[in-house]
Amino acid sequence: MGTEKKGGIVMFRIVSVLDFDATYENQNFHQSTLCERVDLTKLESACRFCTAGAFSFIVEKLKKNPFRKMAFLGSGNYHYVALALISKIKSPFTLVLFDHHADLMDEPAAPLISCGGWVRNALDRLPNLIKVLIVGTDAKEAQAIPVEYAARVDLVPNHRLREEEKEILAEIPTHDVYVSIDKDALRPMDAVTDWDQGKIRIGKMLKILEALAADHRVIGADVCGEAPMGENFVDSLAAMEKNNAANQKILEVLFRLLRRRANPLGKKDGSPIRGAAGVGKR
Repeated sequence: MGTEKKGGIVMFRIVSVLDFDATYENQNFHQSTLCERVDLTKLESACRFCTAGAFSFIVEKLKKNPFRKMAFLGSGNYHYVALALISKIKSPFTLVLFDHHADLMDEPAAPLISCGGWVRNALDRLPNLIKVLIVGTDAKEAQAIPVEYAARVDLVPNHRLREEEKEILAEIPTHDVYVSIDKDALRPMDAVTDWDQGKIRIGKMLKILEALAADHRVIGADVCGEAPMGENFVDSLAAMEKNNAANQKILEVLFRLLRRRANPLGKKDGSPIRGAAGVGKR
């Protein structure tokens, strides 16, 4: 897993598309030699609330590709998979989270992990997680931050999105940052999800990402927030097309930012990874 050999050239699968719910079937942003599909459609006890057994299964699946830099997780019901992805980070880092919700809820019962409480779980488990910056929430989410986490969590609610990108990112204390995106932070004109949505324009989100990489090292990323297929096929197809366009834009920017790190071949001169030119296209 993680590599494919074509014409004597080793292709590194640095983007994983985790297929929990078939939401990517009608999208083509991931049709690249750099992307791999991870089939999780038969996994039970994993939607919104994930059991310890299901979480361990996901972790073992992810271990099979050591070259991964980025993952697409499906709908927001599976955002907790980000916890598995950031748990392997060895250096002090900041989690930059684009999300309309803070995901700091109490887990309903141990050992369940939920899409609404995974950030709290990460703060409890991961000593290298120094700060969480959450961009695109409602202002009322500030009242929901437990006192014991207040010093490690900063919110950038929707009314601050008019600020310059550098101001939004000013409080990041670490060189290394990990980006996690739930597209429910985007306005409905730019993405369709199955949760209530925020007000970020996708252009603004991409500018924030560019500014982030100007002063910090982006060490990994994940994206979720797909809309499951509903009863109205026409509406569902329109949602898929809108999300596919958003995913393509996010992938292109994050792929470029992640390439600034040392690539899997050990080169540090910024030279491209073979197969990179066609990311998102075939």
